[in-house]
Amino acid sequence: MKWQAAIGGVVFSAFIVQASAMGIDEIPAIPAKVISAADAKSAVEAPPPKARSVAKKAQASHNKEGESIVPTIARPIVIKVVPGVNQILPIAKGHINRIITPFSKPLLNTVSNATFDIHKNVIYVSTSGDAPVTMFITPGASTEAVAISLTLVPKAIPPIEATLMFKDDSIVTGYFDSEAAQAWETDQPYVETIKSMLRKIALGDLPPGYSISDFKAGDQIPTCMQEGMSYEFVKGQFLRGHHFNVAIGVVTNVSDVPMEIHEETCVDQNIAAVAAWPNNVIAPGQGTELYVVLKTRFEHRTTKRKSLLEE
Repeated sequence: MKWQAAIGGVVFSAFIVQASAMGIDEIPAIPAKVISAADAKSAVEAPPPKARSVAKKAQASHNKEGESIVPTIARPIVIKVVPGVNQILPIAKGHINRIITPFSKPLLNTVSNATFDIHKNVIYVSTSGDAPVTMFITPGASTEAVAISLTLVPKAIPPIEATLMFKDDSIVTGYFDSEAAQAWETDQPYVETIKSMLRKIALGDLPPGYSISDFKAGDQIPTCMQEGMSYEFVKGQFLRGHHFNVAIGVVTNVSDVPMEIHEETCVDQNIAAVAAWPNNVIAPGQGTELYVVLKTRFEHRTTKRKSLLEE
């Protein structure tokens, strides 16, 4: 990661060799009358025995419910959750599944016999049974006022990774106590805090006390203006801390040549740091994540005295 300096024909050959080794001087020709034109065409078009076997197995690879169990490519899943509303999520049966929560230290409540392992803001879950796994996930010691309700349904699929994000962050405004975020931010020098924050985010972790959601009205959208680059933040993620927020978007090379990302082209007085991950040089049409650390804007509210001249 680059940190901003300022911080602010092979088969036939094998057969012939084998025939020679066995003392066969010449491979006998097959008379034309033995093979008809239709047979010849069928022999050419038919897949080899191994391919036919694989295709047959693939057609039969269904469970009793008719669901396909042919291996597929597992892709990351993002689920928009609403506190108290149950969400149903398929998980891999007999494998470890990874669920990324919006809480820095999630607390899990369940009566399931599945195996759970909580590491920072991530819950690892595995089960060998067919019974659904139900649970409530809360922020932990900070508050019990908000909970995510999940029902995990074991399926014959590859292991999944799912990221849970609040559908509307305003629903949980006030539920989070930013003391944990403030303590973490101030527990080390300023520059080290920024570096540690970006490292955690790149690894898929949340800094302590931080929450994650979509962008919502009022969130600051970074201004980045590098020629040949296109930026998308609104469809990205927004992390909320105490002294810092982090806007996570995607920067795409829309030029015809490979380009290096210049973090300093993101300009705003509230920007504390900018970093691209996992690539800093991207090819035409290629994209990479961009993390923009923003200093929070605190409103200093005061009680106003009413003028004696006002009615």
